[in-house]
Amino acid sequence: MLTLKMAFRNLWRNKRRTGLIILAMVVALSMLMLAIGILNGMMADIIASATDQYTGHIQITKEGYPDDRDLYKSMKEDQQYIKQLEAISGVVAASARLRCFGLLSAGNRTQAIEVLGVLPEEEKKVTTLSQKIIKGTFQVGPGECAIGQILAQKLGVDLNSQLVFLTSAADGSIGNDFLKVKGIFKTGSFDHDGTLALVKLPWLQDLLVYPGQIHEIALRVKNPAQSPLVSQKIPPKLSNTPLLIRPWQEILPAMKQILDFYDIYLIVLLSIFYLATGLGIINSFFMIVYERTKEFSMMLSLGTTPGEIRRLMLAEAFFMGLISVVIGGSLGFGLLSWFYFHGLDLSAWMTPITYLGATIPPVLHTQFSYQGIIYPILFLLGTSAAAAYIPAWRASRLDPVKGMRRG
Repeated sequence: MLTLKMAFRNLWRNKRRTGLIILAMVVALSMLMLAIGILNGMMADIIASATDQYTGHIQITKEGYPDDRDLYKSMKEDQQYIKQLEAISGVVAASARLRCFGLLSAGNRTQAIEVLGVLPEEEKKVTTLSQKIIKGTFQVGPGECAIGQILAQKLGVDLNSQLVFLTSAADGSIGNDFLKVKGIFKTGSFDHDGTLALVKLPWLQDLLVYPGQIHEIALRVKNPAQSPLVSQKIPPKLSNTPLLIRPWQEILPAMKQILDFYDIYLIVLLSIFYLATGLGIINSFFMIVYERTKEFSMMLSLGTTPGEIRRLMLAEAFFMGLISVVIGGSLGFGLLSWFYFHGLDLSAWMTPITYLGATIPPVLHTQFSYQGIIYPILFLLGTSAAAAYIPAWRASRLDPVKGMRRG
């Protein structure tokens, strides 16, 4: 207890030196909390853009369909089965889809596209495409479509423009019909904005002469990280048709690998950041030892043990670390909160970045996580103690006679 009291009092004998050391640790802690918060936000945006906009957290298809997206590898549209899926613990909503590929024309302009037949009211519960509408509406009816902004620009069309869609029907005939543009969306993904058109599911079933058939069911779950566990609860067959059930981690394996290495990346980032901080602390404590050589020598000559000298300096380092955690943690939490609500707007210097089907937006928002708060605090306390140990050991090894003479 006496050692702790002495250590705390010693901090304020040279307020300027103590203040500078604490300031360095406060800046390091708060900036690292902010950096990790922004990285967490980027990862959340990447997962959301890869799954929420189009893929869904879980996809259910007929076995073999994802390999070639063959029109004939379909399954029955069973509303009872969909209700059964939505009743599974952890599942928020399910949306049936039918997909085909064809040509979309406006005047003398033609583009190869993917057409996704959905029920808008159900799809908006599973994906965020309805939130990406910049013109018109997501609620398309028969003979209407919502298309990406880039596709609209390529075709030179706008709302209420009439398009012609041409594709191969399931019975071998040529399916063709008019489509009126009722909505234009912008997701930030070049693929989706440049090649995707959304239509009403029954209309597409009629055009393809494929009544009551769908290609996939997309599911949204409460916790995307738990998608593999939720997928294990899904019935593996529909009317004796073997189903392929894939969480987004299997659909987007490269994205999963990025997440798997994320914690390792955080540890490396923390180590590099605090290595620099630790070198600064070591330098400061060596200066403390140099300035207080006479004091430590006198304490040793009066019977203070080397171990007590070491404990005294380590206690001083602990108190400075503790004060830095309180101030830096509060400042870091404030910065996290500010950028969580307002975001870091980099739109003047960058455009949305698309990578592996995911999009990093130009406005970055922070994300709270226990790693982003606990890890920096623990690393700071550990760094301050480790950085102070070598100077403390040197102080405890002083020769009292030489030290008194030097002082």
